[in-house]
Amino acid sequence: MRMPMRSSTSAQDSTQRANAARQARATSQQRIRVQKGEAAGTLDLRADSLAAAERARADSVSRAQQYTRDSLITADRARMDSMAAVARLRADSVARAEAFRRDSVTRADSITAAAEAWRKEQERYRLGNNGWYVGIGGGLSVPTNDFKHLGYNSGLNVHVPIGWHRPNSALGLRMDLSYNRFSGRTFTNDAPVGSAVTLQNPNPQVLSATMNVTLATPLSLLRNVRLYGVAGAGLYHFRSFGGNSALGAFLGNDVLENNEASNKSTRNKLGAQGGAGLDWTVGTSSIYLESRVVNVFADRDDNVAFRDFFGDRSGSLRWVPIVLGVKIR
Repeated sequence: MRMPMRSSTSAQDSTQRANAARQARATSQQRIRVQKGEAAGTLDLRADSLAAAERARADSVSRAQQYTRDSLITADRARMDSMAAVARLRADSVARAEAFRRDSVTRADSITAAAEAWRKEQERYRLGNNGWYVGIGGGLSVPTNDFKHLGYNSGLNVHVPIGWHRPNSALGLRMDLSYNRFSGRTFTNDAPVGSAVTLQNPNPQVLSATMNVTLATPLSLLRNVRLYGVAGAGLYHFRSFGGNSALGAFLGNDVLENNEASNKSTRNKLGAQGGAGLDWTVGTSSIYLESRVVNVFADRDDNVAFRDFFGDRSGSLRWVPIVLGVKIR
């Protein structure tokens, strides 16, 4: 029973394999029919693809060539701009060098001209315009206080300043040489009637030499008008005042004695002065107007007889010189 079943199964397998082989051969031998229109469409599509690829290649080549041309143009323009910039820089350098040369020549000429002008200007000055000056002036000397009350009126004043003061400097030094001559009149003391004494006062003279400091400040933009102050001290020589005069008694003589041999005809006293003035520069000279207060220390012996005769008096003589003059530099 078992043997016939295996034979039947093998026969079925062989039959199935044979059918499968025949079917495979039939499939491989079947032809696909292609119509004429379908082949033409395929060829057109391929041609369009080739044309598009060619156009893309041509565009790429054209863009590359255009980029190359643009790069060359840009490079050439940059080269020309660089050359132009170098040329401009060179031209500017040459122009600056030429301008510097002209300026140097101009400055040298200006310096030479200024030096020549300064030299000619210095030649105009008598004292070289180095700060030194000498002057001469005249005016009135007005006695004040006790000097006036002793019987003296205003008189002549001659003033000779010799100094050093640079135009642009505030401080200066000055020596004053002065001559004063006062007008004397009579002096009568305040004693009771019948016992009063009258003194005849000659015209006294005073020679003086003082050293002073000056301080000046300009009053105009041109600095040709200056206000200045002056102060100093020195020696005052009195003469021609009369041995028995009121001034002689004030300076130390004993005018109540008849012995004139004991009275001095000249006296030297120390004194100080201070004042202010205006200085107006005109060319190489200047005109000045000045007023000072002079205070001379009498330095006399204090005694009862003097006070009884002259009353209470100070220990100083004072007068005010008012001077107009010219200074030469």
